[in-house]
Amino acid sequence: MNNNQELKRDLVNKILLLTKIQQNEILNIIKKENINYTSNNNGIFINLTKLDIELINKINRYINYLKKNEDKLN
Repeated sequence: MNNNQELKRDLVNKILLLTKIQQNEILNIIKKENINYTSNNNGIFINLTKLDIELINKINRYINYLKKNEDKLN
């Protein structure tokens, strides 16, 4: 597995641990980049092959920001 695939897999695992509100904010980040997605009763689905490294980094920065805020509150 190449490094890019590992980054994407790691990103998915991090997003799954977030609250629904936080996940929606990540969807907003993705929408701003005009990445297509589909949704149905099972959730929202994004083709990860469309995510470039810059967007992955942007989402990771947001997740890190959330984690730092959570740590400060605790």
